[in-house]
Amino acid sequence: MNQVLYIAAVTGKGRNIVTWDTKTWKRIGSKTVVRDTILAFIVSRDGKLLACGTTQGDVFILNSASKQFQTVVKKAHLGFVTALSFSHDSRALASVSLDSSARMTLIEEKKDAGTRLT
Repeated sequence: MNQVLYIAAVTGKGRNIVTWDTKTWKRIGSKTVVRDTILAFIVSRDGKLLACGTTQGDVFILNSASKQFQTVVKKAHLGFVTALSFSHDSRALASVSLDSSARMTLIEEKKDAGTRLT
């Protein structure tokens, strides 16, 4: 199993998620995910999801492998997002804010466009 380290970082292109290989400490990649400053960042227990909270009160949940958005909640809070926590099964994300609010966001699994249920 290849272990990686995820870091939320500010680069010349914006606010990125940077991925590092923990065996070689070589940078694997970097992807710009949001424009606003990321104040809260977390990786799910199983490593499949990443979540970011911004200065604008937005919450973003991304697939860790593809860095594609799975859930976006604009204006989830009126102030800065200060902390995030995934549930043990990664089906929900709790977020809290400087405005003293808390929110629970349910995470729906993305289905492949080609998958049909019978």
